[in-house]
Amino acid sequence: MATPVLGPGEVLLEVESAGMNRSDLLHTAGRYRQRAFAHPDRPDVPGSELLGHVVEVHPTVHGIAAGDRAFALTSRAHADYVAVDARLLLPARPGDADSLGAMAMASMTAFDALVRLGGLASGHNVLITGASSGVGLVALGLARAWGAGSVVATSRSPETADLLREHGATSVAHDESEVTTIGRQVGFDLVVDHVGGTVLEAAVTGLRDRATVVSVGRLGGRTATIDLVDLAGRRASLIGTTWKTRHLDEIADVAARVRAEVLPLVHRGEITVPVAHRIPFEEIDQAYRLLASGYRKPGRILIERNGHQRGRRAPS
Repeated sequence: MATPVLGPGEVLLEVESAGMNRSDLLHTAGRYRQRAFAHPDRPDVPGSELLGHVVEVHPTVHGIAAGDRAFALTSRAHADYVAVDARLLLPARPGDADSLGAMAMASMTAFDALVRLGGLASGHNVLITGASSGVGLVALGLARAWGAGSVVATSRSPETADLLREHGATSVAHDESEVTTIGRQVGFDLVVDHVGGTVLEAAVTGLRDRATVVSVGRLGGRTATIDLVDLAGRRASLIGTTWKTRHLDEIADVAARVRAEVLPLVHRGEITVPVAHRIPFEEIDQAYRLLASGYRKPGRILIERNGHQRGRRAPS
């Protein structure tokens, strides 16, 4: 694959590691395109997050130099070299682990849902559904760091309970009935939902007045039956969100806030994303097969280069 030619405001990163997301499967099937990263002169390669080091800087970019390391939410990350808008870079320190290749999507999605859209404040009771995912685990850590009151996590697997508590959960629900019971006991000020379906239905029954529900994912179903009279009576808000339809300036605004408010927590080790599988770039087809298999193990799939040697690109 040809090395990208930089445009104004861009830097060229050599990829050290990259995360795998379900959106990458949709991308390979031709069902996921991000408005912000459309580019007619660049190949259609999957991959939405990476860690790399800067090898070239466009003359319009200042304050960034060759050799700097950074991670970023971007596009075409499953390649050797990636041109990235400099506003999206989240600086990495020389000794930071290559697991940061799977941190950008999780940290930006969690911050956007919890803080920007959800208005998380100290003392809020929070429910995070599907919390054993990479985004869910980072969301737990953010809720803890922001001083949330009760932080309730959901997971179908009882084996994940200890991990969820390590990342910030104060209690864990394993099915809809437990979500309903806990919700009625504590009352949710904020729900960040990665599941949809009947889990979202159960979550809504536990809302406090003026609560906010942010719909991020739909792993449990694209539809839900909600009592709109109850929702209106509680004066609750239901917000949908996706990166797919956002413009680049919007994503850059989120990156700026993550850089200022979340990155220090990452560097102090207060927010981490566990890596469940490490797969060399040379075996990236295996990573795609694993992702397509219905993989449910907590943590992320990371593709990496040993010694940061160049590998081959993902199938497109």
